[in-house]
Amino acid sequence: MYSEYEEWLGVCRGAPDCIATVYFLEEYEISGQEEPEQVEYCIAPDFARITHANGEVLMDVQRDLLAHYDRESKEWRLQSLHAFESKIDSTTAILLARLEELRGARGLPVFEKTGEGPHIVNTPTDRYHLYVEAESFPGELEEVEEEIWVASRELLAWSATYPTYERIVRLYDQMWRDVPIERPDGVVVHTTLRRRPLSRRTSDSQDQWEVEKATIVEVEYRCMPYGFFQLPPEVEARAADEDLGWRPD
Repeated sequence: MYSEYEEWLGVCRGAPDCIATVYFLEEYEISGQEEPEQVEYCIAPDFARITHANGEVLMDVQRDLLAHYDRESKEWRLQSLHAFESKIDSTTAILLARLEELRGARGLPVFEKTGEGPHIVNTPTDRYHLYVEAESFPGELEEVEEEIWVASRELLAWSATYPTYERIVRLYDQMWRDVPIERPDGVVVHTTLRRRPLSRRTSDSQDQWEVEKATIVEVEYRCMPYGFFQLPPEVEARAADEDLGWRPD
């Protein structure tokens, strides 16, 4: 497997207009959903492109750029990556303060390792579990239970890719989760997230839980042209006139 990695990196390094990129195909589903959705992740050092049912996300660390494409409106929304992360960090700090007061303990909830997980995309994993009671809305408490299967960061093949992966996961957690958490080191290849109002704890019905599942079902190692991680030319031209904290080359 390592010889395949080395061959892939060697080919990419020999192509000056390309960059070694890890491709993940993820299947995501939530309670009541008939068919799982597919999400594509292309991750390279300092670059990422995520394609989902409603649009796309482009991350360019070198240019301090985070861009969102809405498929329905066909519009690109551009912002400074650093400014967006700072805003999210502020919100997370508020949520953490509320959670610490509720738990009577300081710090982020941490996953506990519970043993070995199954092989996902031919890769061994470790199984982790988290349970916490948190405030979903003022005065309303909910139970949050999460199990994740984590592969070694070697799944990304190139260590320079891991900081970009970490940044994506961190933004995802802070944007879409009401509970701040600390993940273990490695690549999360499966997640089962269960949540329900605390008032329903006495119910035996599993229907009371809202369940989300996400699983990486495919991994590829590609040499992608740098242009794959760039905005369309007309959007680049518009971005040059906006104050995002960066400028196109």
